[in-house]
Amino acid sequence: MHDAKRSNGFTLIELLVIVAVIGILSAIAIQQFTSYQKRGYDAQAHSDLRNAVTAEEAYFATAQLYKTGTDAAPGSSSFLDGLRISPTVTLVMTANGSAGFSGTAHSSKGSRTLAYDSTIGAIQ
Repeated sequence: MHDAKRSNGFTLIELLVIVAVIGILSAIAIQQFTSYQKRGYDAQAHSDLRNAVTAEEAYFATAQLYKTGTDAAPGSSSFLDGLRISPTVTLVMTANGSAGFSGTAHSSKGSRTLAYDSTIGAIQ
């Protein structure tokens, strides 16, 4: 009789082990989620910088010079027509007259600052 009564539930040690395992797994999951989130915000900044490069080239096609400006507010860009910036991204474009331009983009929730130089032609 004594053995049948004891097998009906979990012991305190078993419950503590289960809670510890769940705690460890959730700590790993939260860390991975934060990493994925930062990479997503960095990808958003990359996309905004790529779109700004396209807008700069479109502006150059009509005006024969590049524009300089900074946009840290969400919504329409104040210095490049038709450019939409994500709410967390700060975009800075610097023109070198008609010789070229450079730009940087950084998301306030991301982990990287991305740079573009028109003489190289690639986002780094």
